[in-house]
Amino acid sequence: MGRYDKKNGYYPNHRTNQSLKAKLDDTLDVIHFMIGKNIREARMRVLINDVYEHLERYESFHYGISVMAQKLSQLSAKDVVLEHAVPSNVVINKLKSQKPNRSDLLQFFRDHYFLCFITKNENICLNKVGLKFKMPPNWNQNWKNWICRYKAADISLSVNPGL
Repeated sequence: MGRYDKKNGYYPNHRTNQSLKAKLDDTLDVIHFMIGKNIREARMRVLINDVYEHLERYESFHYGISVMAQKLSQLSAKDVVLEHAVPSNVVINKLKSQKPNRSDLLQFFRDHYFLCFITKNENICLNKVGLKFKMPPNWNQNWKNWICRYKAADISLSVNPGL
């Protein structure tokens, strides 16, 4: 999914019939190949989402949830948004600046990946304070302080991701 480039065809070593678990090494190889290249962020985001999906399915990754979302009787797409606690473009920029070794790449994603369920109204609040695609100024690249984005938008989390 998403690995087709009109100009160059499929990215190297991509096999569409592989299972998600078997595809992980291939996906990490392609991401590592792309880090130093001038490739659009949207292409990188598609590959990174495959890694995130692997973390969710096979490594029992936990989600966060806001207090307001937890109060809903059920989590439905019309009321709730699944949100990257640290926006993908911030993670991609860190990846490009840090340029981890291929062997450290999966650990990089484990350390920088957090998801939260928030209500659509809370998502609007993130937009209003200008934090839809960035972190607040007081974040200072402290990856353990990713929750400051929600605090800046006055969103309380009931369960923190990764716990």
